[in-house]
Amino acid sequence: MKIVFFVFFGTLLFMMSGCSKELSVEMKTDTLVIKPDTTYQPLEANSAWVYKDSATGVTTTIAATDSDTVINNKTYTVFHVTSAGQTADEYFSINSHNYFSYGNFGNGLVNIELLYLNDTASPGYNWQASAGTVNGYPAQVQGEILDTGLTVTIGTNTFSHVIHTEISLAYNVGGGFQTPYAIYDYYVAKGIGIIKIESSFPTVGFTSDLELVSYTIQ
Repeated sequence: MKIVFFVFFGTLLFMMSGCSKELSVEMKTDTLVIKPDTTYQPLEANSAWVYKDSATGVTTTIAATDSDTVINNKTYTVFHVTSAGQTADEYFSINSHNYFSYGNFGNGLVNIELLYLNDTASPGYNWQASAGTVNGYPAQVQGEILDTGLTVTIGTNTFSHVIHTEISLAYNVGGGFQTPYAIYDYYVAKGIGIIKIESSFPTVGFTSDLELVSYTIQ
């Protein structure tokens, strides 16, 4: 079975305009200029993140635009995604401290909405929400805050104020929601965004990590 990932995030391709420059980092150098954004997913236009997939070695670039769109009664910022010569759009929204990603998450997960974070909740906080459809069947996401206030090192780079969440995606073929179709562990850093996603598809035995390589926040 061929698996293609599209992110910001969940996988390979994976997932608010401001006038002041917030943060700029090129992680291959020793220079950091930081004026932190206060959210866990900056939405400033022309901000960009580069990720590397552990399973394939392929890098994915996701860049925020100055365009918005309304999906499921929420205002989403449009992100352009480029990976392995392919392009796609991914969408992110922050609504009452809840963080949503909308797009194609691979292996038939077309037009899935993932609630992946609440930035004010404590460990143990959990939620359940509709996620659209998987292969034509109703899907839902179950999420939980596993830890907060973490310090996480990726390569030579260390990130603070990190929240770890776990998202299980299941679908209902008529007998109730089944064993999770996909499981995503998100590591999200304040002022930066998603720094790592551990993805697994239990039904096909596939796992992969997506890790942040470099980023620029406008």
